[in-house]
Amino acid sequence: MPMNVIQPKNKTSPLLNVSSCAVSRGDKLIVSPVSFQLFAGQCLRVRGKNGSGKTTLLEAISGLRHYDGSIHFSPDVSATYVGHSNGLDAALTGRENLYYWFSLNSKDKTQFTALLDQSRSALNIGSWLDRDTEVLSAGQRRKLALARLKLTNNQIWILDEPLNALDSAAREMFETLLNAHINNGGACIISTHQEFESVQIDVDVAL
Repeated sequence: MPMNVIQPKNKTSPLLNVSSCAVSRGDKLIVSPVSFQLFAGQCLRVRGKNGSGKTTLLEAISGLRHYDGSIHFSPDVSATYVGHSNGLDAALTGRENLYYWFSLNSKDKTQFTALLDQSRSALNIGSWLDRDTEVLSAGQRRKLALARLKLTNNQIWILDEPLNALDSAAREMFETLLNAHINNGGACIISTHQEFESVQIDVDVAL
């Protein structure tokens, strides 16, 4: 069931316009047509039961799946996607994983150290950053995945179950990071089964 109504916080043009977006696998419709707009300063939540297509929709918006309809980002607007799977190479250290991801998404490699320091501070990433990823806890691996958000200046964050495996302290730090991003003119699209303590959901899209 698509939910198409948005009340923007301001009168500026949307950062993202999704119109009649649908995703199929073979002859099976996975995501029914859905339309919405995302504006600067907004947090949009995608809701639905397990199997309703939340992850599939986020992947389509992120350019990882074929879709029908229209997904249009405003000029100079980019997005960072963090899926429910952390997407880490177990054979690399945490630092090596983040540098590999950064090298694929940035033209200026000299910024890595400064941006990494910001990520470590925001999410309390300690000396375990230089351990092999395979020995890290689930919460530490989730922090590594979320640390990518600070390694770019992308205005839209697309997050699939970002709170998974985080303890209460880590959740609080992540919510502080997310609120700062939104308050500075960023925006986010989130799928989560967990409730936020301090993040305001501006728009709900129900699948």
